[in-house]
Amino acid sequence: MGFYESFRSVYNFNSIKVKVSLVEALAVSISAIVAILPWKDWGIVWGDGTLIYTPIMCLMVTNNVSSFTNIHLSITMLIGTLVAVFYVYIIMLITRDIVWITFFPTFLFYFIITAICNIPNRKWMTGLFLKVCFLYLFMTLYFTKIENMNNDSIEDIYSMLFVVAIVIIASLVFPTLASRLIFGKVIKTMNSSRTYFLLVGNLFEDKFGKIGNNINNNSNNNKIFTKAFAKMENQIIKEQQDKSNSNGNGIVEKPMLNVSLKSSSSPISLSQSTTIQEIPMNIYSIGVTPLLKSQTPIDQYDIPEEKLKLTLARSMNNGGNKSAVILDIGRHRSKTSTSTINHPSGGTTTTAAASTTTSNRLRSKSVLSTPNLKEKIEIIKNQNLNPLDEEMQILEVELTNRIATMTTLLSESKGERWNDNLNDNYDQLISMFEMTLKQLISIKSSIQSGFSQISNEELIQPLIPFIQCLIEEVYLQMGIMIDILNNPLFNINDHDSVSKVLLKSFDETQEMVDRVKGAFKQVVKEYQESNNQLLNNDDLTKVHYFVHGILSFSLQQRQFADILFGVKKLQHSSSVRWELIRYGLLMVLTGFPLMLIKRIKFIKNKLFGGSSSSSASSSKEIKNDNNLFISICKWIYFHFFKDDKWRFPLQMSIGLTTGTIPFFFVGDGVSDDSGMFVTYGVWTVTTIVFIIGPSVGASITQGFRESRGTLGGAIVGFAISLLCSVIPTPYKEIVIIVFVFIFTFFISYPHQNKIHAQSAEICELTFLLVLLGQNLTHDFDYMFAVLRTVHIIFGVVWNALICLVVFPFFTYKNTRIQIFQITNSLSDTFINIIINGLRMNEQINNINNNGGSIDFNNGNNNNNSIKRHQDIKNILINYDINISNNNNNNHNNNNYLDNINNIIKLPIGSLESVKYVRENMKKEIYESLKEIRIGIDGIRDSLSSVESELYFVSPSKTIKYYSLAENLISCSTRLISLENSFDPIFTDLIVLSMFDLNKPLNDLFQQLIQSKSDIKLLMAGKFKSTSSSSSSTSDDIFQHCQLINEKWNAVQQEFKSIRLFLLNEGLFHILHPYQIQFGSGIHSIELFIQSFILLFEDLRSIKDETSYLKQFLKLK
Repeated sequence: MGFYESFRSVYNFNSIKVKVSLVEALAVSISAIVAILPWKDWGIVWGDGTLIYTPIMCLMVTNNVSSFTNIHLSITMLIGTLVAVFYVYIIMLITRDIVWITFFPTFLFYFIITAICNIPNRKWMTGLFLKVCFLYLFMTLYFTKIENMNNDSIEDIYSMLFVVAIVIIASLVFPTLASRLIFGKVIKTMNSSRTYFLLVGNLFEDKFGKIGNNINNNSNNNKIFTKAFAKMENQIIKEQQDKSNSNGNGIVEKPMLNVSLKSSSSPISLSQSTTIQEIPMNIYSIGVTPLLKSQTPIDQYDIPEEKLKLTLARSMNNGGNKSAVILDIGRHRSKTSTSTINHPSGGTTTTAAASTTTSNRLRSKSVLSTPNLKEKIEIIKNQNLNPLDEEMQILEVELTNRIATMTTLLSESKGERWNDNLNDNYDQLISMFEMTLKQLISIKSSIQSGFSQISNEELIQPLIPFIQCLIEEVYLQMGIMIDILNNPLFNINDHDSVSKVLLKSFDETQEMVDRVKGAFKQVVKEYQESNNQLLNNDDLTKVHYFVHGILSFSLQQRQFADILFGVKKLQHSSSVRWELIRYGLLMVLTGFPLMLIKRIKFIKNKLFGGSSSSSASSSKEIKNDNNLFISICKWIYFHFFKDDKWRFPLQMSIGLTTGTIPFFFVGDGVSDDSGMFVTYGVWTVTTIVFIIGPSVGASITQGFRESRGTLGGAIVGFAISLLCSVIPTPYKEIVIIVFVFIFTFFISYPHQNKIHAQSAEICELTFLLVLLGQNLTHDFDYMFAVLRTVHIIFGVVWNALICLVVFPFFTYKNTRIQIFQITNSLSDTFINIIINGLRMNEQINNINNNGGSIDFNNGNNNNNSIKRHQDIKNILINYDINISNNNNNNHNNNNYLDNINNIIKLPIGSLESVKYVRENMKKEIYESLKEIRIGIDGIRDSLSSVESELYFVSPSKTIKYYSLAENLISCSTRLISLENSFDPIFTDLIVLSMFDLNKPLNDLFQQLIQSKSDIKLLMAGKFKSTSSSSSSTSDDIFQHCQLINEKWNAVQQEFKSIRLFLLNEGLFHILHPYQIQFGSGIHSIELFIQSFILLFEDLRSIKDETSYLKQFLKLK
């Protein structure tokens, strides 16, 4: 069963993978046909190496998702071949055919090419360019007889031209483009996000819906919040009934939706129906527990008399009280590989076919440490969660995987330069999906943590109808957007009926959110005038955090729609094949010549641009020449040597040179008459090119994968070649081609999988070498496969020794530094978010207060604090009076960007500069969040290399790195939630009323800044110690975490005192609805501080760094 599950996880026969596999199999098979043609019988002599390596080159270049990437990389390989041939020609011309002298310049050539290929954002000189260039270089220069070098060089060029032609043909037969594929992934990710949001509503209803029914039954209608929100609910329902009655009198209130929205993953096309089709439903409200149990009859539940509905909900189910939303758990996605049985209790159990051993093995593994999506889902399923929690965790994993897939596709799509505008939108969408997922996870965590009884009764229960209404409407909005994206014939414009309904839904959602926020102000006013029990400050901020999360997510859909529809408009209407021909082929065929022309012009301008015929400019020319020389030296230093960039090129140069020399001199270069020794030497050096990595862990990991792939390919290749040896010609050749096609097609699936790509590529490479090599030599000997395997292993071992001895670079050490750096970035971004949101970097010069001026910057002693409180009181009272007298100026209160409550008075002419500073800081925060996300993804990707390195010295230490990665993810989630709570920036009322928080917040910032210094000491293993005990470092870290907690407690105490002062003065309601966002921000700070302290404490596990050799020898 374990093997079957593993097989299913790799061989997922979706259309994209099938198409990529067909392209790879077609290209390799055609080139294999060329390799087995009887060229000698036709009087044409081709080298066996050229014939064998042609299908191998096709294999290396055709496993990409985008056809454009395949074609571009094939051109890159051709350029690499030309560079290698040119170098061989020049070096042999200079050394006069004395080959051994060439080792010295070739060593330098290896170093230069490797260093250039390591420069980021190289379009042509990439890793594949390096492999092909070096492969043809040492094959021609050191493993070919001198008299055959020129002929082999020409054959290599012809071979690569043939590969380019084959790749173009195969790509045009089965064309794909990454930009088109991302669009499909966007739709799927949107649909999963939509489902996850509805499940959040299910969780909310499941946790608080039953309690709400009990509260209503216990006659708690005397509660202030309950009465106020019930009054608003009845008012909105009455408005809905009036609209419905007006429709009955012949007045059209809204256009009807000509779309059938369903909760399935494949929404029905917009053009499929012209009238509303009611969705089958088995519940009458969103998220009621029976929704989780599809077998429960409808008749057991009462139909409510009326419920809140917005535009789409009314359009989907006009005149009825049923919800327009229905979701069966797990129905939205493809069935997982493990069969399940539904129990009446709503739980699931795996069938007996699942092995107990496999279950225990999967349960013991971390989801983060498991790269395979199917295995992650199995781990979650074996945690015995309830169906709702299980489904939400599975969706989190699937959404994370889809976002990672879109990020990978975007890297290929960026190569399609004619889609630059589209790629910019994709980049923005991926960031939004990432932030949306973390925001939804934060809302889920808030619901799961629960609220106090009084908070639930006074605040949450009255909001249930409005939250249900918003969840239903937003769910349907996302469904409409998905349907529009799915329909290729749908034209997006403001005059379309569906677009009108969607825009009206956004407007009504905004109106609903504003009314809920407005009701809070009135409720708080009544509450502070009553004698009811005072709500706990922490509970209130938790409620604000939850409410703000739901409301802000509801309002984000308009922004999503703008970007999504922009993406749809930028999609090409032509076929993928025509887009590839019209834009892709033209760009890739002209790109390299144009780049050369551009570089030549640049060099010419640098060298001769300042030349002049007058003698007066001679000194200027000399100065320009000196500047040019200095610029070249700086460029070489920056790209070749700075930050240890010389390390990997040096390892590559030493590895290839030392791997070539023994075979060249022991075999006297060409003295092996059989050619066997020379051929096996090529395999060893080729192994070094393929597996050497920038770190010890990467080299070990790739070496293991290559050994595994070599063993599998050698066995299969020899078995098939042995079978073909007894089949007469021409049937033998037909059988070979059939087996090549079938094997390439199936091995392409793991080749497309990031985890198995290295093993799969080497497996097929070995398969082709053994099968085609034995067919060409007609020597069907099992030693051919055995020696191939032995020499591969020799190359793996030699590469590992080079990486360990020659200036080794360890991934776990670099990952350790990255963890510290990202921790510092988290702290910096946290501070910047709060400073920007509370406008702490904007000095308050003066304030409008009945014509007077108040200075808020004269210290924080007791007298100033009392005076400041009185000033704030007067400001709030005057503001409330002005708003009451002139309700038509509400637009002033909503302009966050210009901070217009018309209270803080900016100097004349400074508004534009203030806005500029705010926008720049906001961009800086977004960039920081993006860099943190990318950095955490890099750490997660490096964990496999870390595991390989620590396997030989301290396997248990790997767990610490996985734990730190999980803590970083948690802090990142909290940070995004904080950014959501502090964006948009706060108004004048909040900034002034909460001014006394500035001092404790600055103290907290200073402590966090101090933590950066301590982290630097941790990085160096020199954290300051105040105790002579052995645990002094740990005690100091613990004390430091306590100080952070104390500073945060001081912020909380100050916030409580401000709130108590405003409540006692009867002014707290004036801060609403802005106080909801601020309360959410306070709770977000608390959650981040808690996560950050856990992360900082966890840094102790990697505070010390012992050398790898000492760890290996168990030395202290």
